[in-house]
Amino acid sequence: GYAFAAFDDKGSCVAAGYGTPPRWINTIHGAEVWAFAAAATRTAHTLAYRSDCLSVVNCFKKGIRHATSAKRKFARAWRMIFEALDPDTNPNLTVDLQWMPAHTASEKVGVALLSGGGHLSATDREGNILADELAKKGAQLHRLPPRIVHALARRAKTAKFLAARIGAITYAANNAVH
Repeated sequence: GYAFAAFDDKGSCVAAGYGTPPRWINTIHGAEVWAFAAAATRTAHTLAYRSDCLSVVNCFKKGIRHATSAKRKFARAWRMIFEALDPDTNPNLTVDLQWMPAHTASEKVGVALLSGGGHLSATDREGNILADELAKKGAQLHRLPPRIVHALARRAKTAKFLAARIGAITYAANNAVH
């Protein structure tokens, strides 16, 4: 799952979203990129973004050519991000994307550092907590119920057993002395 949460200057949540990324987003890193894309395309007026994924921050800072290179697995998502945050269409937009530590204790507010050198704010922490909760909801949207997962696991175990038996019988038949 992925999620984002947007807050105003007073620390009030003004937008949030979550869901399941497309099938081609199949890693945690990909979900982090997709969350940034969702936030950028839905809250383009936002000036400050926080991510607890340092590789997302570093890739963004290297620019559009790097992020959308054919070598990048998630170049399509990066294209969405850079189109949403394009300085040509949003000339007054300055993007402040910084890494923040995830899963922090409340005592870390005002103490823990962001990648830009500033301190973790209560809003940063609350946004991370909310985004984590929403991402879990997004992951549940397409998760199979436990009874189906267990039934599939039993069937897979049976199939493995039968394949091994067929292999043993085939070997014995092909190596029998007549």
